[in-house]
Amino acid sequence: MLTHAPRPILRPNPIPLLLLLTIWLGLFCGVGPVSAQFSFRDYGPHPHLTPPDAILSRGALLIRADTGEVLYARNPDERLLPASTTKLMTALIVYEKNGKTLNGRVTVEESDRAEPSNIPVIPGETISVFTLFHALLIESANDSARVLGRYVAGSN
Repeated sequence: MLTHAPRPILRPNPIPLLLLLTIWLGLFCGVGPVSAQFSFRDYGPHPHLTPPDAILSRGALLIRADTGEVLYARNPDERLLPASTTKLMTALIVYEKNGKTLNGRVTVEESDRAEPSNIPVIPGETISVFTLFHALLIESANDSARVLGRYVAGSN
């Protein structure tokens, strides 16, 4: 009695195909030297300073740190919204006070809610400082700033 033996399944070797693809990419898709794409501007020992009339911001203040002398001011008495500057300062204080570990958990209170918020917090929930810290910096979440501000102030 004749029986047919099963045929072996032929699996192609991927090495020659990958080698061919690598050579093709190297020859035809090369991007050239990196210096052709990116330029680095070396200002040398004397950087180019922007003249005050060329500054486009609505308000500016430059203070000498060691003496407190005001070197430049534009609209110093105008009330302007601080935007994300306060969030960055909050993040810095949390980072310094928390021993750079960002351990801990905070319970959200009703007063912590703020609009607009990208990650709305719910009063009564407990969230890690690590999560709030990242929401503050990445999502610029106002309510995370309020929760963390209360946390570092010690009124938690």
